[in-house]
Amino acid sequence: MARAAARGLLKKILLRLYHTLVRCARLRPVQVRKAFQVFAEPISALLYYVALKGIRSPIRIGLKGGGSYRLEFGDDFLVLWSAWVDEEYPLAGGEAVIFDAGANLGAFALYAAHTCPRAQVYALEPVATTFRKLEGNLASAPDASKGRRITALQAGVAGTSGVREIYAAERSPYSSFYAGGAGAAGAAGVASAAGVEQVKVLSLADWIEAAGVSGQVDFLKMDCEGAEMETLLGAGPETLRRFNRIIFEFHEISGIPYARVADHLSAAGFVCRSSRRDPRSRTGIARFDRA
Repeated sequence: MARAAARGLLKKILLRLYHTLVRCARLRPVQVRKAFQVFAEPISALLYYVALKGIRSPIRIGLKGGGSYRLEFGDDFLVLWSAWVDEEYPLAGGEAVIFDAGANLGAFALYAAHTCPRAQVYALEPVATTFRKLEGNLASAPDASKGRRITALQAGVAGTSGVREIYAAERSPYSSFYAGGAGAAGAAGVASAAGVEQVKVLSLADWIEAAGVSGQVDFLKMDCEGAEMETLLGAGPETLRRFNRIIFEFHEISGIPYARVADHLSAAGFVCRSSRRDPRSRTGIARFDRA
């Protein structure tokens, strides 16, 4: 038993070392500069990013402009990093209406409110525990106007509105409608299902109506562990044309191939500006603009 425990410990150490080496190799000077602009303690943030420092209990990561995020896992920090440092969902700054599907802990929602000073942000998060954490992070915004400009609703997106079962993962970024996908095992086998919840879901058309938006939506961000695929396919051309830009992380665990969604958007009058697939998994990120 002692030998097995030693092997397990060695495996963990080697895995941590591997992640550190990979992330150090990928770290670019522009990311380091951005980290110093974004985080109140940039050195700690960089250590978290390269996995030289772990998150073993809830912590708060402070931002330069004030406010903080409560995080529980290293995966939570990577979501924060991708929104604020990598700017995976880039904004021009003049957007007035922004939709955030799969808001998780609020990293992108607060980034959007910070980057676009006149924007109204509408955020959806279906899992109850994650939604409560989202509300807490929004409440920590240093500028009260940012909190007022973010409307959070406990709901998910789907092809049609109604009620769905979601596999609520221990690590919130991996909660999913799809058993056997990210919600059950995590993107790299690191998140186990914490339970199954009944959650409210909205189609894109019904979400626009619920938000009370009468004009165009400048930007739609989607990261929904597979639900983005059926949601986009379920939206007709008239609904899709209400959005000027769509950037979504696609997950083919839904059983829907990315090419089918891309063709559907093209038929509705969108132009693909870029698409990048992760060679290690059936995921990627795509950017479409309304022509």
